Parts: sequence; C-alpha cells; structure tokens
Amino acid sequence: MPTSSRSKNANPSIRLSLTRPFLSIDLAAAKPGMFQTSITADDISRRAIPPELARLVSVTEVRDPRSVNLAIEPKATRSLKVRARVVGRPASGYVVSGEPDVEPDSVRVMGPAKLLKEIDTLYTVAVDITGERERIQRLVALALPANVANLETRRCVVTIRLDKAEPDSSSGRARSR
Repeated sequence: MPTSSRSKNANPSIRLSLTRPFLSIDLAAAKPGMFQTSITADDISRRAIPPELARLVSVTEVRDPRSVNLAIEPKATRSLKVRARVVGRPASGYVVSGEPDVEPDSVRVMGPAKLLKEIDTLYTVAVDITGERERIQRLVALALPANVANLETRRCVVTIRLDKAEPDSSSGRARSR
C-alpha cells in the first residue's frame, strides 16, 4: 500500500521523506462489508522501513494516506462452463465444422460472490484460425476475470474441426457440409 511518511534520523538536521513506501495491511480480522484501518508511524517503522534502515531512522508522522478503506466482499466457489474464443477465418474454401471442443468443459473457480453470480461461462484466450486448413488443437489459458481464481486447471485443450466447404448451388458460395 503506497503511503507517504516523514522520518528523522539520529542526526536531527537531516529530514527524510519516504514518498512511496510499501506497506502490507493485515486483513486477518476483516469481515465482509467495509473495513477501515489507520496507518500509524509505528506501522511504517515496523513494516515499511527496510530493517537495515530501521535502526537509523524513526518515523514521526504519516502524511497520506492516514487510513485505508476497503470493501470486503464474501467469496464463493462455483463451477462454470468453458467455451473457446475463436478469431480469424480459415483458409479459403474451408469452414469451421460445429462448435469447438474444450477439455475440460467446466472448471471450478473462486472469487467475489457478487461477481460469480453474474458469470455463467468462462472463455479461453483467443485461438486464431487464420489460414488454417485442418483440425486445430491448442493448449490455451483461460481468460479469467479480475479477482477470480481457477481452482483446478490453468489451461484447456481446444479442438476446432475444419471441413472443406462445398459450393452452394443456388448462390455459388461455399457452404459447410
């Protein structure tokens, strides 16, 4: 958590200013809802000042932010369907035959309950079929929303079948078999 604080060292004529110290916040007592905690000079001294400097400086003031407000949401787990995201077009004269197969076809995820209620399907990262002429099989990652963790696998096998297109006798255009 970036913060700004004022420090002094053993020589009172020198003032230091930490403009972006890193401070971790203890969320062990946090419960769903609003969580607020103040940031004290002691917090900065104990958790943001590197040990080799802590002996030489003392933190006298926290300037900004002096507190942290967080909205803590309950977490949930849920199984969601997985579908392939396909981009591009196969080579001329070829068409995608049916829906792509994805294995596994569902995964168990964990995340904020409110967000997981709104999602029914996860997608893979895009599989580009541009110029392809035969069956495509790729190992691809899931495109997970922010704050959602996959509890099972990080990658899926996507299989996309391509067929030679047959000319449509009424329009002269290619069509799928």
